[in-house]
Amino acid sequence: MKGVGPDFAGYMERLGEDELRSLIGDLWASGQSEPENIGVSDAAIRAAARELYRREGSAAMEWANNLPLKDGRKLVLKHVIVAAVEDSPAAAKSWVDLFQQKYAMIGENPFREPAFRAAGKKGVDALLEAREVMGDGIGESLVRGPLPDDFDFKRLLTEVRDTNGLNEPLKLWAARDPDVVWKVLKEMDSGEPESAAKYFSSLFDGISQTQGEDAAAKWVAGRLSELPGELRQKALFSLMNTHNMRYQVVNE
Repeated sequence: MKGVGPDFAGYMERLGEDELRSLIGDLWASGQSEPENIGVSDAAIRAAARELYRREGSAAMEWANNLPLKDGRKLVLKHVIVAAVEDSPAAAKSWVDLFQQKYAMIGENPFREPAFRAAGKKGVDALLEAREVMGDGIGESLVRGPLPDDFDFKRLLTEVRDTNGLNEPLKLWAARDPDVVWKVLKEMDSGEPESAAKYFSSLFDGISQTQGEDAAAKWVAGRLSELPGELRQKALFSLMNTHNMRYQVVNE
């Protein structure tokens, strides 16, 4: 056992390629005949597909795409492509496009989140490349999960402008060093700190994660006086949208 669930990955590493393919077929059949176990079957298929991609690369996607539909082609191909975009969004893009055109439902894209999550772990260069390849989803966070200690938040902030996708990375950065974040935000807009007001709520959330809500409220209250009147109101509105009950605390 690994963590709170079975060590599927460790088991898959001990199997040969033909055994992995055979197991994927058996797991699919099991999930169809025993719907109550479909969650476990899916997790195991995901681990097997990931291991098959690790060994065979694009050949694993070719194999999955040639499975009969009744044998789980869509699910298996999806899991193999997810493994591919985590490895290299650029190399997997043609397969992402194929899946989206042939199999995805309207509004469905199971590849963007894992692509950004994996890229973020590698650093800002990989994350910016993933965004260029995968595109910028409306209101979608670019950062998912943990980031390396040397992640260049400032570069991300200056190269990816005017998007709701920056809220999560700003929270993570503010949790580490809110004063630096504030300085950068104020300097971004030629002396008119529009971004500082826009992301006020993200700063509050980030500081809350490491210092607690009382400390976060005191910190943001101390920064309101640095904003001109109209932007001060915008900053307060940013807080009210998500922290309405704390408005009086911040405004004192």
